Amino acid sequence: METNQEQNQQENQTNQQTNQQTNQEQNQQTNQEQNQQTNQQTNQEQNQQENQQENQEQNQEQKPKVRKVNKKSNQKTEVQIKKWNAFALWEWDLEDDTCAICRNNLMDLCRRCQENSDSSTAQECNVAWGVCGHVFHFHCISGGFLKTRHVCPLCGKDWEFKKIGY
Repeated sequence: METNQEQNQQENQTNQQTNQQTNQEQNQQTNQEQNQQTNQQTNQEQNQQENQQENQEQNQEQKPKVRKVNKKSNQKTEVQIKKWNAFALWEWDLEDDTCAICRNNLMDLCRRCQENSDSSTAQECNVAWGVCGHVFHFHCISGGFLKTRHVCPLCGKDWEFKKIGY
């Protein structure tokens, strides 16, 4: 009988040991599964955050917003610009916009071209820029003035064409 009892005890011990081993293995598996799930969740959350940031950046680039702060209530309000109409003015970078020889505006025809408005020279009435920075109608500076003297009528420096045309 003693041998039966010993055998039963040994069997019980081995059964307990195997049960402990299987419990440990099951615990390890569940821990691994939980770790994998948490890793997947954190990866998904990170991907979602990155996608949200990218979407916000794209929306900010597409829709310009202006934030105004109401000083009385200290609340921020957003204003979205839906349409933009640009308007610009320009002008010559000149000290004077009149020809010093004929006294007409540089954008108008010179006196010679006004007298002969039917001729092809009226269509070619350009502006002549000197190296000294002074500007005249091309016909005014080249037609009469440079034939007698080859200097700028305003500053007296030797005349040299820098640019002809508008």
